[in-house]
Amino acid sequence: MRMLRTQIKWIMLSVAVVFVLSLLFMYGPMGGRDEGASRDYAVATADGKKIMRSTLEEGLQEAVERSENREVTSADLPLLRKSVLENIVLTMELEKEAKARGVKIDEGEIDKVLDDIKEQFPTIEAFNQYLTRMGIEMKALRENIALQLAQQKVLEGELASVLVGEGEVQEFYDKTKEVFFRRPEGFNLNIAHVRKAESAAEIASRIRDDGGWDAGLALLSADVADHTPYEEPFFVAAEALQGPFAEIRAAGVDSLVGPIAVASDDFVLVLKREALAGRILPLEEVSGDISSLLLSQRRSEAQQTFFKGLLERARLTIHDEALFAVPEKPREPEAEEAAGVSSVDEPASEVSVSEDIPSEGESDKTE
Repeated sequence: MRMLRTQIKWIMLSVAVVFVLSLLFMYGPMGGRDEGASRDYAVATADGKKIMRSTLEEGLQEAVERSENREVTSADLPLLRKSVLENIVLTMELEKEAKARGVKIDEGEIDKVLDDIKEQFPTIEAFNQYLTRMGIEMKALRENIALQLAQQKVLEGELASVLVGEGEVQEFYDKTKEVFFRRPEGFNLNIAHVRKAESAAEIASRIRDDGGWDAGLALLSADVADHTPYEEPFFVAAEALQGPFAEIRAAGVDSLVGPIAVASDDFVLVLKREALAGRILPLEEVSGDISSLLLSQRRSEAQQTFFKGLLERARLTIHDEALFAVPEKPREPEAEEAAGVSSVDEPASEVSVSEDIPSEGESDKTE
């Protein structure tokens, strides 16, 4: 079930990606970029509007800075630029679609998003200082939030008709129950991690004297790193209980195992609550997860189809193909030797995505 929920999480995240990226491009102009710089030029055109090199590179830089993977190499840049360019165009088209559909955003909706943004800062003063440092005016920020919400409503409206029927849930269950829904033999356990050996021993003594799981842990709560409440045990497969935890298998139901020393500051107490035989989980227990998964997949497919249509409608034309050309992979040493070419390993160097923008003269050939 954990695997299934993980799949759902990543599929759901993909639905929101375009809005996260579009914020970067919408906030970019407020940072004081000089659009009229002599070294700037149009790298592409969409809907008759020029997309400047400075806009592309700024969006690329911001996207990389916000990603978990900062090790961007020269070989990565073409595909990253293409992705950023398409998201710029999608942002433009979603804004256009919102206007065409007459989507309206009220001030209360903007206030709610603004409050959520403010909560990311320790104080309101820190939030205001950030706006000042970035050159973002409150009026412009509210306008951009309104645009974001309007675009989100467009996508929500487009996906509202995507549904999953009971028959589809049943079919998925029948085909995958042996893979996703077979639960092995195991146990429902309460687990607590205690920082000190003497505290763990004292808590264990209190629990064994019928002090109760929750009350025993509350006795020295400052030394309890984390724990599961008595009413919230969780399932652990028997095969996962190895090493010092193997004794849990032989312990009786409702017995306390431990303290088990895991580290110098981690002593584990385990209350064995229930022994469970292996079985396939029934449809009624998992139908909600299946429905969520199928709905997420269906919406992801519908979203990609919608985005593809928007990109086609925008008639995106690239003027500087070199920026998006993926370099050929180097030939294997054996192939080079066969061709009579000596090879020297040269890994792609890490680069800054804010490369020098060619001058007007250098870019004339790309127009």
